[in-house]
Amino acid sequence: MSLNVDGSSNSHQFPNQTSQEQVPETRVNGPAGPVISILRHPYSIALTLALIIMGFGATFKHQSAWDRTGPGVSMMLRAGRDFYANEKTFTYPPFQAWLNIVFTWLPLRPARATWFIISAVCLIYMIWKSWRLAAGPRLEPLGEFPQAKPREHWAFLLGLVCALQFALNSLTHLQTDLLIGALLTAGCGAIVARKSMRAATWIGLAAAFKCTPLLFAPYLVWKRKPVAAAWLIIIAIGANVLPNTVHAPPQRGLWLAEWSRLYLAPMERSNYVPGDWKNQLDNNQSFAGAAKRWLMTTWRIAPGEFHVVDRDRHPSPAVIRMSYLLSCIVALLIAAWAMWRRVRSKSPDAASSAEGHVPHWPSRDIIECGIVLLLMVLLSPNSSRAHFCVMLLPAFCIGRIAFGEKSRCLTVLLIAAAVCSTLSIHIRLDATLAAEQILLWIGVVMFAAISLLWASIIALIHPPSKETA
Repeated sequence: MSLNVDGSSNSHQFPNQTSQEQVPETRVNGPAGPVISILRHPYSIALTLALIIMGFGATFKHQSAWDRTGPGVSMMLRAGRDFYANEKTFTYPPFQAWLNIVFTWLPLRPARATWFIISAVCLIYMIWKSWRLAAGPRLEPLGEFPQAKPREHWAFLLGLVCALQFALNSLTHLQTDLLIGALLTAGCGAIVARKSMRAATWIGLAAAFKCTPLLFAPYLVWKRKPVAAAWLIIIAIGANVLPNTVHAPPQRGLWLAEWSRLYLAPMERSNYVPGDWKNQLDNNQSFAGAAKRWLMTTWRIAPGEFHVVDRDRHPSPAVIRMSYLLSCIVALLIAAWAMWRRVRSKSPDAASSAEGHVPHWPSRDIIECGIVLLLMVLLSPNSSRAHFCVMLLPAFCIGRIAFGEKSRCLTVLLIAAAVCSTLSIHIRLDATLAAEQILLWIGVVMFAAISLLWASIIALIHPPSKETA
């Protein structure tokens, strides 16, 4: 297992590049023994050991939420039972229930192990592909590639700090977020390669799991790819019709319609409060979760306990909804303005302007994709911490530009994102419980995403210069 990501010319092509010259890799050190060679792959070793340890823990733990939301729900589908009867057990579109049927034919622990392996492969792919899309050079073996300057390692490590813990959170609980993240990363790569229909297929499958990737549909329309945008929506809806091929709901109709009735229709009611999802409120780090926490609740501390409670006096649901909508509109308008300004700009893309040469920087298309990924988790009605694993791509992009350009502004925003992400880690000690929950109530994960979003917008408006590459 190697995280060697090669940004050389024979690894991939970027837009406006019809051919690339073959650049031989230059090794600066001579041959080394097998032990030394292994030690020169610290990132691969660390990730491999972490995955092995976590794999045993996830497979052999006494109970896992995945047992209930994965094969448990699929068994109900096979039996024709209503798996939406308990609204808190399974809140996702029905596609997952159909996809997980394969695990109902396996014993529990082998099923867990299989799903963990799939998720681990998705994580490795996300890291590899995201660094590659960020035009990052090959980093391992250490000391053998002159392109891998110390600044590249800093960019890589800070990018991991921003997002890796959320990916590991998904692994711990055997959630689908890494599979979704891998599909989205593949879709972003296809967008950069100008393969819009392929991008729509991958992103449409991601949207079949959770609706938030549908935000790429208006982005594809913006890119003048309306057919791809329509195909994305067709894939997402069509995948969620598949469960009806196994069994229809007891009340007939479509499972997708039942999910919409339970979880989307209530959002139209006058008493609906944003952030009111079937999830612990502190764990919802989207704008919706923050609006509800800040305006409607407060917190209380007791020895060894932390409680979020409703305020005695708080704004009406209409005011909270308006606050949430305004925050969404502001974020969307700023992002749209940055993209519109980029379209009006006649300057060539620094990442791909030199035809026949290796791109030094992330392309502006991939920076835009990173912005859409960040808006996805911020604008969603519910974004648990595991959902923020998609920050990997924008974090790598910002890291490379920040250190390569020696931009103080981008560096500060990247470090702020890394600090906020780190502050959200659960140490699981009684002495730190209250502080951890207070930080989540404030919304440190949300602020990590906002920092990267702001940095991405700046990088889009002021692209890196080719001369400093």
